Amino acid sequence: MCNYNILTFDSSKRNTSLYPTNNPLKFINQSIHIKKIEVLNAIIPNTTYSISGNVIDITVGITTNTISLLPGSPSSFTFASNLQDQLNALGLATFSVSIDSSTLLLTINCDLSFTIDPLNSKKILGISSVSSGFVVTGDKPVSLNPTKFYNIKINELPYFNQDFIILNDVGVGSIKYFKKNADYPLEMWLSSEVYLNNFTFNIYDENGNLCDFRGSDWLLTMIFYY
Repeated sequence: MCNYNILTFDSSKRNTSLYPTNNPLKFINQSIHIKKIEVLNAIIPNTTYSISGNVIDITVGITTNTISLLPGSPSSFTFASNLQDQLNALGLATFSVSIDSSTLLLTINCDLSFTIDPLNSKKILGISSVSSGFVVTGDKPVSLNPTKFYNIKINELPYFNQDFIILNDVGVGSIKYFKKNADYPLEMWLSSEVYLNNFTFNIYDENGNLCDFRGSDWLLTMIFYY
């Protein structure tokens, strides 16, 4: 098996009219047969969990206020404390905010019934939709701490051959540079030969959420043997 194709997938080269965001992202390439895949290098920005320009709407009674979450990369404890202070500063009711250390689910308690619209902060809060009550608990873990790894999936591959795991060992705001020769082999033999001309990439965090790279681009270079 000595024949191969080397392809580079660069999200900065996408058609932004078709793909305004870069995850997931579909590439249309030459048609190739594939028996084995290797990741040669990857460039992935670790910007997913920084807070920047995130807002929420809080409604108590007939009054709605928009809150801008404090920017930065806070710990879970600091984030909960900051959000509690911001909610109570509205003067509408008394709020308490906590994040479970095991499940990482956010809970907001209030002495009056309230409604929260997470707007563009769904992943950070772990609250997927508009929610109301005296107590609101997120349905997903908060996205605050850097993911331990990136799970890269190619949709067109058989479901049991979709995953490439790249460990994330850089801080928030940094860029993960993966190189096969310097890091570790990242390869996959397919159970049977496949024939592809489209590649749709989904990059997930450790909690199974699609990574939001906040406008930063990623790049993968892969070798396809046949």
